[in-house]
Amino acid sequence: MPMRGLGVLTTERVRNTMVIRELSKLHMFKKVPKSDLARLTELSTASNYGIGDCICRQGEQATNAMLLVSGRLEVSIQTDSSVKHIGVIHPGEIFGEQGLFHSKGKRNATVLANRPSQCLTLTPDIMRLSHDNEAIGALERHLIATMARRIRSTNKAIQLVWKDAQQEEDRKNAKKVNDNSSQEEKSGSILTKLRSLFGGK
Repeated sequence: MPMRGLGVLTTERVRNTMVIRELSKLHMFKKVPKSDLARLTELSTASNYGIGDCICRQGEQATNAMLLVSGRLEVSIQTDSSVKHIGVIHPGEIFGEQGLFHSKGKRNATVLANRPSQCLTLTPDIMRLSHDNEAIGALERHLIATMARRIRSTNKAIQLVWKDAQQEEDRKNAKKVNDNSSQEEKSGSILTKLRSLFGGK
């Protein structure tokens, strides 16, 4: 029995060592001490997924975020009539981050593995330790930078929508003016004909 427990412990150490090795390859962790990466792996859960496995499903409760350590994931959304592919997640990217900020939130997309992949689960409790651990601090900075990029992208999309809406409004107004002018011309033309018929000016 003790030997079995030792075997499980050894297997866990080997798995953690492999996770640490993969994490150290990611750009955000290049300057992070291995000891801090080891602490991160102890605090979080590393999960392996095969091709086609579902990591999270649209509509499920969001209670955490995930970091893709290795592999590749596909993101899609279900509409009333179809499933729409909206992007790919590469190693070093965090996804599902709304789970860190909104405990009653729902997943807004489905994420599937399209290669054998490994993810690290990030909880709000882990992220609160950023001041004590450089690896978690690096995650926090990466998360803030990612969210800033998404906000800029969203703002740009909103500006385009407003611009399109304004152009459409301008087109409608121009058409209305043209229609009114044409109507006045038609009315004037008819009035002129009537006056000529009855001898008016």
